Amino acid sequence: MLAVTFTGSGDYTYTNMIDMGASMGMGHVTVEPVGYHLKPTLDKRLSETAKLHKKIVSLEGVANATVRITGQAMFASARKSVGGAFIAIDPAFETEANNLLMRSIV
Repeated sequence: MLAVTFTGSGDYTYTNMIDMGASMGMGHVTVEPVGYHLKPTLDKRLSETAKLHKKIVSLEGVANATVRITGQAMFASARKSVGGAFIAIDPAFETEANNLLMRSIV
């Protein structure tokens, strides 16, 4: 009985961790240009994202989809510079269900 209880509790926690991570970042699945993950550059980008979004949302089993832009940046002040990353969103299409950080935006 304890083994079943702990296994069920562990599976539940693990599933919640995956969903939380997906809602904080880019989701469960991302669509990127060919080769982008090997060498991300501004030259590698998707075009006609509205058509692509419409096609993806119409697929069976897809609950939601949103278009986001990610990139790397250099943040500088008078004292130092640090590298970072950003995710650009369109608040009109973001909800708390697909983006946990929307709760913090005022």
